[in-house]
Amino acid sequence: MPQISQPARTAPPSRPAPAAPTIATGSRGERANARLIAHGTALGRRVHRVSDRIHCQLGTSLGNATLVRGATGNIQFIYDQTVRGINRGLTPDELVRFVTLPASLSQGRLTGQFDGELPYHVRQVYAGLVGWFGSDTAELHPLAPSDSAARWLELAGGTQRVLDEARGAIAREDFAWAAELATAVRRAQPASEGVRRLKADALRALGQRTTAANTRFWYLTHARELERQLHTRRAPIRFVNATTVQQMPLMTYVRALRFRIDPALSAAAARVVALTIGDQPFTLTLRNGVTLVAPGEPAQPDARLALTPAQWAALVAGALAADSAVAAGVRAEGDPILTAAVLAAAYAGNPDESKPLP
Repeated sequence: MPQISQPARTAPPSRPAPAAPTIATGSRGERANARLIAHGTALGRRVHRVSDRIHCQLGTSLGNATLVRGATGNIQFIYDQTVRGINRGLTPDELVRFVTLPASLSQGRLTGQFDGELPYHVRQVYAGLVGWFGSDTAELHPLAPSDSAARWLELAGGTQRVLDEARGAIAREDFAWAAELATAVRRAQPASEGVRRLKADALRALGQRTTAANTRFWYLTHARELERQLHTRRAPIRFVNATTVQQMPLMTYVRALRFRIDPALSAAAARVVALTIGDQPFTLTLRNGVTLVAPGEPAQPDARLALTPAQWAALVAGALAADSAVAAGVRAEGDPILTAAVLAAAYAGNPDESKPLP
């Protein structure tokens, strides 16, 4: 494996040198270095000096600049030791056990694991420098998670035996193992109610034992969702309303259709839609699964849609349902499947809720 080097740091004369080391390893290394510098300077953005004290927005109060220096040292330690492990050929899973903070860094008020945890940062450094692949070629084309889980359950002696082991793991306070076993059962049998409760119990116990606020929130939120106490796929509030949409240039939300239109519509042949909002025409060209958005009227569209600015704003904001748009006055001509698909793509209703929770 090529070695990752670290040349001397430089900085503009008017600004102090960044706390993060500068590396030169090609475009991938430059991207990772940019992330690292952002990580290191994020602390500076969150810390404000007031008289001789420093106040931080990380959930802990700071005493003086000495603690800030410890925090920047913490960042560099994580980065340097991760690179050291990469140069030894370690995989991400091996790196999170290889990089361990010394007591002087792990027990500080700012350097303690209150906002994220050490393994997360190690994996981020690895991904930025090396990419997602962890060197085990079995990961290149794995089985579908549900298929793999079903085979492991059979190999382990069946679902009931795995559930019994998971309950035993909870009794032994081996909560991570219990959550892993419950996840295997849920992947193979997502409709099982008993395993929902079992996994929720394991996740709640893990959340109650972590020091990191965000880790705790993820664990407890997932547990509550498994218990059907909340639904994270439904936004509690709408961040976009019809007034917001009308205040933005029309192209802002028209361009977003490229991320929402089903690629299957143009799998067999190219399709063209003329979309007119008020007096502004747009061309949607669907080709090879890709949606191209451009201003102007197409010459020979397969379908046409015409909306007033108010109708478009209501559709995008979720106030006008896609299947009710034509009845509400939206003009649709040509291929009805195509017009219905574009209206559905523009509609900001609830996301697809068919995918089961992990």
